[in-house]
Amino acid sequence: MDKKSLIHEIKVIDGDIFRAICNRYKRMNVDITPMHAKIIMTIYKSREPLCQKDLEVSMSCNKSTMSSIVSTMEKNGLVHRHTSEQDSRINYLVLTEKGLDMAEFLKKDRKLMDSVMLDGISDEECIVFSQIVDKIRKNLERI
Repeated sequence: MDKKSLIHEIKVIDGDIFRAICNRYKRMNVDITPMHAKIIMTIYKSREPLCQKDLEVSMSCNKSTMSSIVSTMEKNGLVHRHTSEQDSRINYLVLTEKGLDMAEFLKKDRKLMDSVMLDGISDEECIVFSQIVDKIRKNLERI
């Protein structure tokens, strides 16, 4: 396999993972998208309200896209948006009780998904794969 097809395989796997997660959530009647899950877990891990602008940067989304996503999540009862008392231009996002429950579900489900995806792959193979991914990331920093 040449290097170009390796990069293509990484893109394909990314798409496969995305579809598998979407299908899994659909089968389980979990009304959430992978982007919602990523936002929930980012807020959950921060353990404090996050500024919507910071999420835009970390999720590589523009302001209008993030605003639309957050509005949907707010409508679904997963997050609460509140305005900073110091600066009315700043919106903070906090997980609701339903959002916290979803974060706990996602944390457990992630472990299960990881175990399924890595089934039959040795520890040594995981180490080599991680080393390759690290090298690719470092190379991307030069772009």
